[in-house]
Amino acid sequence: YVGMKGKLYHNISYNIRASYMSEDNKAMFVNNGVYQNLLTNQVYQYGNSFGVTYDTVNTFNAYGELNLNFSDDVTIDLSGEFNSYSPKNGPVFNLPETKLAAKLKVDFTDQWFGGLDMYFVGQRNDMGYVNDGSGFLERKQIKVNSFADLNLNLGFKATDKWTIFAKGNNLFNQSY
Repeated sequence: YVGMKGKLYHNISYNIRASYMSEDNKAMFVNNGVYQNLLTNQVYQYGNSFGVTYDTVNTFNAYGELNLNFSDDVTIDLSGEFNSYSPKNGPVFNLPETKLAAKLKVDFTDQWFGGLDMYFVGQRNDMGYVNDGSGFLERKQIKVNSFADLNLNLGFKATDKWTIFAKGNNLFNQSY
């Protein structure tokens, strides 16, 4: 693990780091398969639950963050992360290579405030069912699409003890 953080200017700070990690028995979530007999009363057997698989995984991670403070009223935080995985026995599951984030916080007045959070998570591997061409479903490794998530909030500080707010989450309406 090596890193560096500091200020580029009085209102601009940064944080960068890189690491290399070797983990024995790293736990990774994998989508459970559909139980062959669909006449079961166990809801987790309908393919909507996760199991855990373990592997020895070497990971290189690079992370960068930039924080901008424009007076006390506006802050912007930008960050990005890249991971390179080297598993011993098979693919890594549900671990993205890329993550990006952007956050904006604004105090419009002493009472009104708002914010925006945006996240991006890159493509991942998982197990799923693919039609093998003969009408049967075959359990195979699949790619899970990347997604972006946009969240907004607006609030009003009525008193020191009361705040009224509204939040909108997943405004891109993406299924992840």
